Amino acid sequence: MWAAHWRSLVAALLGAMLVGTAAEGATAPASPARDSIAVWRRLAEARDMDRAEARTRAWLAILQQRAGTDSLEVARVAGWLAEFLNRSGRADDSDARALAERAIRIYDAQLGPMSLEAAAALYQLGMVIYVIGDNQAALAAQQRSLAIRETVLGPRDTLVATSLNGVANVLMALNRLSEARTLYERAIAIWDARPAAEHAGGPSSPLENLAIIFDDTGNWEAARPLYRRALALFEQTKGPNDSEVAKLLSNYGSMLCDGGDFETARPLLERALRIVSDRPHANPHAVAWCSGSLADALVAMGDTAAARPHYQRAMALEEKSLAAGTNGSVAEMSSNYGNLLRLEGDLDGAAARFEQCLAIEQKLVGPDDPALARTLGRLAMLRCDLGDWAGARPYAERALALQEQGFGLDQTETASMLGTLSLVLAHVGEARAALDSALRAESIGRAHLTFTVRSLPERQALRYAAVREGGLGLALSLAAGPLAADTAAAREVSDALVRGRALVLDEIASRQQGLGESPETARRARAFAAARQRLAALWVRGPRGASPAEYGALLDSARAESEAAEQALAESSATFRNERDRSRVGLRDVAGALERGDAVVGFARFERVGTEEVPPAPSAGARAARAVPWYAAV
Repeated sequence: MWAAHWRSLVAALLGAMLVGTAAEGATAPASPARDSIAVWRRLAEARDMDRAEARTRAWLAILQQRAGTDSLEVARVAGWLAEFLNRSGRADDSDARALAERAIRIYDAQLGPMSLEAAAALYQLGMVIYVIGDNQAALAAQQRSLAIRETVLGPRDTLVATSLNGVANVLMALNRLSEARTLYERAIAIWDARPAAEHAGGPSSPLENLAIIFDDTGNWEAARPLYRRALALFEQTKGPNDSEVAKLLSNYGSMLCDGGDFETARPLLERALRIVSDRPHANPHAVAWCSGSLADALVAMGDTAAARPHYQRAMALEEKSLAAGTNGSVAEMSSNYGNLLRLEGDLDGAAARFEQCLAIEQKLVGPDDPALARTLGRLAMLRCDLGDWAGARPYAERALALQEQGFGLDQTETASMLGTLSLVLAHVGEARAALDSALRAESIGRAHLTFTVRSLPERQALRYAAVREGGLGLALSLAAGPLAADTAAAREVSDALVRGRALVLDEIASRQQGLGESPETARRARAFAAARQRLAALWVRGPRGASPAEYGALLDSARAESEAAEQALAESSATFRNERDRSRVGLRDVAGALERGDAVVGFARFERVGTEEVPPAPSAGARAARAVPWYAAV
């Protein structure tokens, strides 16, 4: 990508340089200009950005003297310099915006407000200020560029498709996902209507961006073929080792990890890392990002030994190249690396990483932002590992309060934090409060499991069920221990046990039976399956950087869609209604179905967790050592 871009940029600069010389009467020979261009080209392709930028600025100064400060030649080079600064990662700490705006002013004055040159400069201005973060101004620039191109070229030109993609990028950053999706689809349709020989990779970016929208809104089934098609186009037009290929592989692999398909994701993430690492002048941010993504996947797979060097590499690169004390990516990697250290038993190392992450996050968002909840929850679990129940409690309570404030009561992260708090409460002697928290965690985990297993392949569903968040083990431990004489507690725990019994196996068995009804019922069943898959995907992946309001809006929309599709299917299918009713059976329903003198006996195998107060234990795995295989008969 870089080499092709530099070749086109160099050719344009050479043309502008020669035009400037001719306008002045050709007082300087052409060969020095060409020699300067050749030097600049070597610098740019070698990524010697400082000297390449200096050479371009020198040309701009020469053109201003020879052709005038408001000449078209100056406008072209100013625009190209702005593009160079943006593509080399310097847009936010340079005069790239002023250069692009200057080019537009000259084009408007010399060629009028509807010139294609102005449209190109507006597109570049939009790209520059999008990177800077002024999204409203970026949107205005991209929309004007689009309007000019549509008017001059008509609605089906490929430059119009490029501008549609530019506008949609900004809309996506503004979380106006529905509008962005429409524009990406228009851009793809323009490219699809052209002969394949004309594509030159044009539809690759809108395909990938549309896949990201579907990914972010939980529609993994729609995202998957778009990622695959974009990947094939990027590989065909840019080569298999281009940085754009690496970025797409990383995004696609991360989505597959969210869905639990680690076997497919791992080689994609490993290939992405190889591509960005093997480039002659590797971008440290890209290497760190790909290293961190692969490490996250390896931890989720349980391979912490393989993950460790990737986290260490990512941390070293980001801390070297960024302001580590105020950078969000450093904070996230520090937290994830701390989690790995905790899993490996290095509790002191984990504590240092979690504290570093918390300090950075509080500088960025303040002390009361819901974004702090995950790190606070990890600090609470760390104190539990040490047996410091009194020290864990404030972390656990603060994490839960921020999580519920920002992201609601029904998230998997909420279940995890409730589970931690229930463990703390059990060890400080508040058994009843601990049971309430454990049962809430179990209820959330069971609801997520019900939705998720319906949306995953059988192997992934069984894996997710084995690791899902819940509180049944602690609830059974409490019922068999300090609450053994509490009949109300026994009923509540038995009810949770009945409701969670064989959820995955029942779901998989029901898949084999099908609904066996009309084509309309089959259509409604597919619509319900797609809607619940989107909701489950949003639950599983979490906010992923979205604000509480944005994530809540996505969840509300997906939940409403799922409920409407469920109701439509229930109205059409008696089989589905019966299955739904059966899935809601609890202890009272079972008891009500028994004849006089009948009884039902059930057994539950669980990890019994000690609920006595335990003094601080500096050794690793203190919490795990207190979990003992147990069973209960109810």
